[in-house]
Amino acid sequence: MSKGKAIIFRGYMAIGDALYTSALPRLMKEDGYEQVDVAVWQSNQHVFWNNPYVDNIRVFPNDLTEKEFEYYYNKWNEEYDVIVDLRWTIESKYLFRTDAPLPPIEERKERNKGKNYYRVTMEVAGYKVDKGKPELYLSDEEEKLLNEFKKENPKFVIWQLYGSSNAKQLVRAPIWITEIIRQVPDCKHYLVGNAHFSTKRLFGSDNVKCVAGIWGLRTSMLMCKYANLVVGPESAITNASGAFDTPKFIMYSGVLPENLGSDFENHYGFCPKCECYPCYKISISPKEVWNLKKRKLAYANMEECRVKDPFDCYRYLGFKCTLSLPEQEIIEKAVDILKHS
Repeated sequence: MSKGKAIIFRGYMAIGDALYTSALPRLMKEDGYEQVDVAVWQSNQHVFWNNPYVDNIRVFPNDLTEKEFEYYYNKWNEEYDVIVDLRWTIESKYLFRTDAPLPPIEERKERNKGKNYYRVTMEVAGYKVDKGKPELYLSDEEEKLLNEFKKENPKFVIWQLYGSSNAKQLVRAPIWITEIIRQVPDCKHYLVGNAHFSTKRLFGSDNVKCVAGIWGLRTSMLMCKYANLVVGPESAITNASGAFDTPKFIMYSGVLPENLGSDFENHYGFCPKCECYPCYKISISPKEVWNLKKRKLAYANMEECRVKDPFDCYRYLGFKCTLSLPEQEIIEKAVDILKHS
């Protein structure tokens, strides 16, 4: 018996939030729902393109106000039999914004113990899964184009060098890439994201190319299927790589591997050796906060990541986590994987 029409709404514009939810349409169709729609934002709609289990994608503009959203939400009550509202599934329950009072660190750690955000999302929607990972579907045209790219680039690595906070900036990654090129000279490296890097000046090698502004978000996500290795912080691209069996290095900063990528195939989690890890914070830049009380909190939390070291500007600027990653282990494992690809 059909369970009728349903719409899924995550509530946030972040790519990761959409990826956490991406397996749900399939589960709901298998559960008997006649129609499954998703309500997403301009910034993360790409996650659901070509998904055979999604009937309609309803896209909100990123500047939608709360009042305007409530209008749509009330309208859905008339259009759908079920609304799967996944707002606040992870944020404020397991991860906490730095422009608001934070629970004590031990409480944050206890709440997150044994929790995988992909599995938690499915459980909130009413489904229990053994493995928590995203799902991405390619069109025939995408498969054809990316297979042609792979023929021309038989061995390549995708790098996302930065994320949404200083703790997710891989400031020493150029050193890793340079050493990997020295040991595996037949491998190409593609830097994805929004920031452009002068690769010739930075690396002095034609084997490194910055494709920011050339590859769109979806292209970067799907390239993870064809890469020999994907490397990045806890962010969009490494999350997307979880949909495929490609080897992936996730440089953790705020959560444990068990919270995010431990169910991914060929997952290698590298954790920082700093006393505050894992902190379970969503770092908010004080410059983006207009409420004075919240801005003060954001500044105070930002100071916790700074180390007053006059001889190390990176630690002083707040890159404490990323600077304590096990660099030699990362390089050696990457070289091993690429040499045997």
